[in-house]
Amino acid sequence: MSISKSDIEKFLSEFGMLLRKFDVFYLENGQVNVQKLLDLDITIKERREIIESLHTNDYVNGTIDEAPYGDDKVWIFSKKLNEIMVKIKITICKTEREIYISFN
Repeated sequence: MSISKSDIEKFLSEFGMLLRKFDVFYLENGQVNVQKLLDLDITIKERREIIESLHTNDYVNGTIDEAPYGDDKVWIFSKKLNEIMVKIKITICKTEREIYISFN
């Protein structure tokens, strides 16, 4: 399935609204994820600012079936943080009450 710029804009808009309303769960259960966060040396506040600043140009891939819980879709963005290229995977659960984010 081909994703257009307007699809990405729509996702980011919906994501931004949900981000203000519901809980965000950062997936830090894997060694790669934990190490990446340590390497980045960013605070929780900075991590939130990073995900709030995502733009269509940061889009890499999506909607892939790789969600950690259920059959929800994963959207992948990429940003350079502290000279390290980081993939940011975002899953919005179908209930739209939870958002899962991982930094890889």
